[in-house]
Amino acid sequence: MTIAKNIKVAVATDNFINVSAHAGRSKAYIIYEIMDNIMTERVTLINTFIPNYEEQDSHEDCLSNKSCHAKLITAIHGCKALICKSAGKTLTDEMIKWGIELILTNEDDALQSAIKYANGELETNSDFSCTKL
Repeated sequence: MTIAKNIKVAVATDNFINVSAHAGRSKAYIIYEIMDNIMTERVTLINTFIPNYEEQDSHEDCLSNKSCHAKLITAIHGCKALICKSAGKTLTDEMIKWGIELILTNEDDALQSAIKYANGELETNSDFSCTKL
């Protein structure tokens, strides 16, 4: 008998299909529940956590008090990981504190990135950390 593997993964996205270029500047986050290579649930959260997500400059409120990162992390609580293409140091540090893996990848497809992660097959790229922040 095989034991079912059930995992929740958040993926940063701008178009609800692809992995976003930057976690904090994403338009939304998709939470996928994956069981045995199949998506069993999908929930989309619009990014109301990090102010001015569309602006490409830093989000200074997050850097000064980290409250918006806490709001994001609270919203994705229960997820094993957040997948994106890049992220700033402040968010990276906060994710570590909260015990959520921050996964940087080249993968474009949001759903496939979640499935690959759940299976331990997602290729990661730590070179994509955002050093601007």
